[in-house]
Amino acid sequence: MINIEKIKIFISLLFIVSILALAFSTVPSVEAHKNEKNGAVTKVIDGDTIKVSGIGANVRLWGVDTPELKTAKGKSVKKVVEKRLLGKTVTLDIDNVKPRDKYGRVLAKVYLNGKDVNKWLLNKKYARVMYIPPSEFNKYSGGLTTSEFNKFTKNTGSTVSSNTGSSSSSGGGVYIATYSGKKYHYNKNCRGLSNARSISRVTLSTAKNKGYGLCGFER
Repeated sequence: MINIEKIKIFISLLFIVSILALAFSTVPSVEAHKNEKNGAVTKVIDGDTIKVSGIGANVRLWGVDTPELKTAKGKSVKKVVEKRLLGKTVTLDIDNVKPRDKYGRVLAKVYLNGKDVNKWLLNKKYARVMYIPPSEFNKYSGGLTTSEFNKFTKNTGSTVSSNTGSSSSSGGGVYIATYSGKKYHYNKNCRGLSNARSISRVTLSTAKNKGYGLCGFER
């Protein structure tokens, strides 16, 4: 004889399990929120900028800054990065808060075989920390000190201040270009001026009075 009460209990339990399964299936996982991409490194532009297949813009390694390509150290770091990354498949963890910089480059932590390449550059003293908020990532530590980084920028006539993170040039004054989004530069060879057609030198007070702010590359 069929036990009606047991059948009712079984049906009730089955209904509860179905509801719970449906509820959990609609909860997004943490992984789903990660902005990650995979691709092969097709070109190394400089020590902290690369091209990756499937990404429609240059990739700027988040949180680090390598010496300018015009310096001997900058050239050597580029070669090191080429040897490590060129032709290899990497994973990009793109900054969810600020996925691109003002130049349109993708800001990301780059992983090779699960290892953080950005952090590796700092550990090997190939780069200094460069943190420009907002960002989903925590600021790195380590890397080149201010004095060490300045040694590699000597031939540009520019140094980096340890107190403010800005740069200062002998002789005073700063550089501006009309295209640069109201930014001033201590270093005429700053990456932020790389595409400028004309550059003007003005006093710092003049630049600030006109509403110019310090370029992010020199912070």
